[in-house]
Formats: sequence, C-alpha cells, structure tokens
Amino acid sequence: MSLQEIEGGFWGIIAEDGTHYVPVEPVADRFKVDGLAVEASIRPASVLGMTMWGSYVHVDTIETVM
Repeated sequence: MSLQEIEGGFWGIIAEDGTHYVPVEPVADRFKVDGLAVEASIRPASVLGMTMWGSYVHVDTIETVM
C-alpha cells in the first residue's frame, strides 16, 4: 500500500510492474501502512474520480506479503 498525498490524500496500490491502482472501497486499517507489501485480487471499477493517479478497482481480497 502507498499513501498518496494528492487531492486530500488516499491509499493506493502500486503493482510490481509500477501500475497504480486506486481502491474504490476503503481497505482495512491494518493495510494502511505506507510501503506495506500486499497481494490483492482486484477487478476494474467503472467510476469517475479526481485523483488521476491510477486505475480505479474493486479489491476482492487483500493480504500482507512477508
């Protein structure tokens, strides 16, 4: 997970290939650690947003990676 301080701040996911994803639903607080490695199952979300940082996604599952 990565804290982005754009547009008031939000949490995003940066994939290993550098692709940026913005979850449309809140993720649990335990994942809101800047730099935390996570593995997530995502699917595209059809929403309009203001961040202009990455693709909007629904996060179906998420867990930390050790």
